[in-house]
Amino acid sequence: MEKLRFGDLISVSANVLANVEQLKALNARAQGEVTIREAIQELEMWAAQAEFSFSDYKHSNGSNMKVIRDWKESINSVKDSQALLQSLKNSPFYAQFSDKTKVWETRLSDLDVYLPQMNDIQRKWIYLEPIFGRGALPAEASRFARVDSEFRLILADVVRDARLVSLCGRQSLRKSLEQIIDQLNRCQKALNQFLEEKRSAFPRFYFLGDDDLLEILGQSTNPTVIQSHLKKLFQVCLKTLPIRRRSDTSLQVWLQNLSDEMRSTLKKLSLEAIRDENLDPARYPSQVLCLAEQVRFCRNCEQTLNGTKDFAKLKAGLQEQLKAYTSSKVNDVVLDLKLKALILDVIHHIDVVDQLVSNNASSAQCWTWQRQLRFYLVGEAVVARQVNSEFDYTYEGINFLCQIIYCLPF
Repeated sequence: MEKLRFGDLISVSANVLANVEQLKALNARAQGEVTIREAIQELEMWAAQAEFSFSDYKHSNGSNMKVIRDWKESINSVKDSQALLQSLKNSPFYAQFSDKTKVWETRLSDLDVYLPQMNDIQRKWIYLEPIFGRGALPAEASRFARVDSEFRLILADVVRDARLVSLCGRQSLRKSLEQIIDQLNRCQKALNQFLEEKRSAFPRFYFLGDDDLLEILGQSTNPTVIQSHLKKLFQVCLKTLPIRRRSDTSLQVWLQNLSDEMRSTLKKLSLEAIRDENLDPARYPSQVLCLAEQVRFCRNCEQTLNGTKDFAKLKAGLQEQLKAYTSSKVNDVVLDLKLKALILDVIHHIDVVDQLVSNNASSAQCWTWQRQLRFYLVGEAVVARQVNSEFDYTYEGINFLCQIIYCLPF
């Protein structure tokens, strides 16, 4: 080709013109083959350069290791290579390179399966490894230990040869990944069942996320750890006193006793407040104050409906009460919140009285009254009623925000 001259072409111009169509076909074929060769070369360059990225990870056994990061970039690069290979299939010359393209089809197809599986495995493993590492769920410890060992071997191989295509040369990788996924799912299911059992035994555990719950269960004899989660378990608490000694009972029993004692205290205070004719907002919690006012309002309303009092006096009394609350000047933040809750209750009670008057209510059995959420003192217990429903008041601690939410009448 280096010695070819233009004059040589002129000398055979007749033959060139006679075979112009064949020459065009030959040129098109050459261009098509060049495109495929260049694409295959591009794939080979990608295979040599495309590598996993890593970040440091500290195993629960204290050892330092590497885990894979930037999964999205790796997965997208495989997708791009598959798209490049797919674009060549429309070429009429594709079959001539089938020995090479089939190899790449298999490699990319395998990587398209391996990478998402490994990403899923690593995500679950990173979540479960610290949990099992600190001794949670001993019944599943041996299962996770096998998974942990096998996955770390795979990661070690990847670190030694970080190229993505190196996965294609690992024997039985597909089967290993499928088994690891299955075992991790079993561990996750067992963990979820364990946590659900604990939450069913003590429903306040639903206020904690899985990580916090596992921490408090795993260190149930550590007062400091328990202390750090008490406000999440009992949101009504403003502050907690330091716990200085271990409890002799199990965690759930100890917390249940605490919950029962809180309800018992609220019940005792509620009975005192309901019977206290001169209710002092500074003396009682907001929840108790509002409950006492609800019981007192329902009692006065039913006395009015039965004819022993009149609505004008009842409304006037509520308006005086509202004026007293709104004109109070307080510097204490907690007392201010109590007064705001009481003000909202009184406004609601005035609205109920207006409804009863506008509907000419004359009996406690009338629909206007029955559809309201009502509270009564029955013996030593408070009950809530609405229409034909009746529920015991359970004295669960609630905060100020919960108290301003009213059950709308039917």
